[in-house]
Amino acid sequence: MISTFRFVTQNAPDAAKLSRDHVVWLLRHTDSPIAEENARLLVSEVVTNAHQHTASPLIALTTVIGPAGLRVEVFDNSPVHLPPPAAAAWEREG
Repeated sequence: MISTFRFVTQNAPDAAKLSRDHVVWLLRHTDSPIAEENARLLVSEVVTNAHQHTASPLIALTTVIGPAGLRVEVFDNSPVHLPPPAAAAWEREG
C-alpha cells in the first residue's frame, strides 16, 4: 500500500527539525522499513534549501511512503519553475 501525507510549516529556522520529526513519526507509525537516519538527512537537506533560498512564508512537504521506498516533495512559492520529477520505479505501472 502507498500512503501520502501532507505537512505545512512556517519558513523559519526550525522548519527542518519540525519536518524531520514529522517524517520520522510517519515512518514509525506506518511500520515502514525505510531507515530513519536516511530520511532525516534527506528531509534536512531539502527543507534547509527551501528555507535558505526562498522567501516563501510557508514550506509544504508531501511524503509518500510505499512498500519499497520513500518520496518527499518540498513546495514553496518560489517563482523558479523546475522540471517535474520522474516517477520512482515503485510507482510505475507494468
